[in-house]
Amino acid sequence: MERVTPLAARLRLAPEDGKLPEAFRRRKPGHACAFSFGVPGFPPWSGPFIPVNAPSDAGLDIIVPAVDQWTLALVDACERFPGPDANRPWTADVKGPAGGFVVARGTGPIVMIACGSDASPFLAVASDMARTGDRRRAVFLWSARTRDDLAGLDALTAAGKPAVLTIPILSGDPLWTGRRGAVDEAALRELAAPELADAGTGFWLSAPAEELRRLSRVLRQLGVGMGRVHARRVPGRD
Repeated sequence: MERVTPLAARLRLAPEDGKLPEAFRRRKPGHACAFSFGVPGFPPWSGPFIPVNAPSDAGLDIIVPAVDQWTLALVDACERFPGPDANRPWTADVKGPAGGFVVARGTGPIVMIACGSDASPFLAVASDMARTGDRRRAVFLWSARTRDDLAGLDALTAAGKPAVLTIPILSGDPLWTGRRGAVDEAALRELAAPELADAGTGFWLSAPAEELRRLSRVLRQLGVGMGRVHARRVPGRD
C-alpha cells in the first residue's frame, strides 16, 4: 500500500500461491474486478475496482479513493501497513474480470477523457500501451478540481516519455500552473486537433452522468459521431 494523494491509496495485490489465475492474465485494460477485503481491525467491505496496471503484470494494482468511512480509514492505514501481527494478513478475495468498457489494442487513435477522481480505466490503458510498445496516438485529458484528485498521475510520467500524452485540466487549484478550466470545445480543438480530424479516432469518456451528457454535446458540436464515443458513468465519484 502507498498513499498517492491525501485521499487515495494504491494497493498492490499478489496471489497467495504466486500464480495469477488465467482469467486475470487474460483481462484487458478497463476490465473491472470485485474485491472483498479482509483487513485486521476493519469490518468486511466489498466493492468493484478497475486494476490500473498492465494485464501482463503478475498481480493487480488498484487505486482506492476515500469516498466513505471505510475507504477513508483504509487510506489512513497506509502508514501502518502491514501492521504488527504477521499472523493476521491483509487479504482480498477477487472475482472477475468483467465489464464492457475496454479499449481495444491497436485499432486507431484514441482520446480519453476523465472528469473527476476516477481515471482507473485510462491508467490501465496507459500502463498496457507502455508495456506492449503500442505506438498509436493517444491523448488523455484529465479534468479535476485540484491536484489531490489526480490519483495515479505520477505513475503516468514516472518512466521517461509516456505512452499516452496526458494533460491535466484543473478548475479549482489556486497554485496550478498548467491548463485550467474544463474539457470543452476549445480545449479539444487545441489539444486533440489531429485526433478530431481523423475519422478513425475513438473517444472514451469516464465521468459522472451530468458530465457525460455535457461531453457528448461537445463532441457532437465538433462533428464526432456518437458511434465513435464510448462512455462509462462513474457513480458518486465526481
